[in-house]
Amino acid sequence: MRKKLWKALNGLLCVYKPVDLSVMGLKKQIVKRICTDGNEVVGFPRLPTIKMPVVEPHEKSGALVVVGEREVEDYTMHPLVSGDAFRPEDIRLEEVHQMESTSSGICHHVTRHKLEKLIARIQSDYRKRAFETAEVDLQVRWVSLHVLRSEEAFDLARKGIPRARLFGTQIIYECSVKYFHLPASLGPFHSSHALLEKQISLQNILRNIELCRRIMNSLGKDEGVVYENNSPYEEVREVVDGLDLHIDREYDAMRPVWPRNYT
Repeated sequence: MRKKLWKALNGLLCVYKPVDLSVMGLKKQIVKRICTDGNEVVGFPRLPTIKMPVVEPHEKSGALVVVGEREVEDYTMHPLVSGDAFRPEDIRLEEVHQMESTSSGICHHVTRHKLEKLIARIQSDYRKRAFETAEVDLQVRWVSLHVLRSEEAFDLARKGIPRARLFGTQIIYECSVKYFHLPASLGPFHSSHALLEKQISLQNILRNIELCRRIMNSLGKDEGVVYENNSPYEEVREVVDGLDLHIDREYDAMRPVWPRNYT
């Protein structure tokens, strides 16, 4: 039973992550539940028996002599000695899609109007940033309840958004929403395929792994896929002698990390 469970747990699992719960915390919950339910299913193992020699002293010489054998339980397989069948350090989980603790992957609360408001705010901040990088004085002076800006900023604003004069500065001049479609799935997996936090148990995990396996098997396979490194490196290429190594292309050791602009 133990080997069957370990083999069945090898696969892909689709789980819903609640808000304000980190991915690491969710993984710990899954591992803890697998260990608890798995040890409960396996139960106390039947200890194997081993033959131990029966030793008695000789009547005349007093030397120890084996007079027989007896079967005793092998306590090396006892859970108090070897540990439980399922332990957290034996289970490895790797997330396919990394998310922050404040997100859940479900975006039904996001609307097009909210996204356009966010983009408009970002565009407004970058417009202000464009004047700052153009080295224009944006200090506001209040005179007779009228806002007066520098004359240079006014002249630049008439021509459009100024270009940045500082090298390497990134400015967004315009952005808009052309297509809006909320993410409803992660690949072939939808929200209906995911386990909720209250549904996490060994039985449901095994069922979900089998469901994900059927979904993956139902997908069409890509044609013309080139598989690399199918054989060891030594079998496909000759061993290169260290004296015959050559550089494929010249490397500029004096090249700085920043681009060379002398104008």
